[in-house]
Amino acid sequence: MHLAETDEQAMEEFLPAQHEAWANMQHYRTTWNPPQYSMDRQPPPMGREGYADRPDPDGAEIIVGSPGRVSEHLEQMRDAGIRNLMLTNRGLVSAEKTAKSLRLLSEGVMPKFRG
Repeated sequence: MHLAETDEQAMEEFLPAQHEAWANMQHYRTTWNPPQYSMDRQPPPMGREGYADRPDPDGAEIIVGSPGRVSEHLEQMRDAGIRNLMLTNRGLVSAEKTAKSLRLLSEGVMPKFRG
């Protein structure tokens, strides 16, 4: 999950970093996993072109965008029956951007789901 003031800003900050992390993992798996063991390969993360203006409940989207888009995505998940969500920080963006993302989450999204 990553939030910024606008959808475009959040995607510009996070999606390239996510793809780079995926590519690095593919490299490490190819380099270090024994060749005699087969291993399923994770598909690459969806690029910016896969994200529409509103979250697609049937898409392979990560939770990324402005507080409005993220709220809508979480509402879709809640309405589908999801009751718990674990968020992680994989260190893909700077500490400053991560702090801002968490602030936007706590101030602009979480209050909508209380009660």
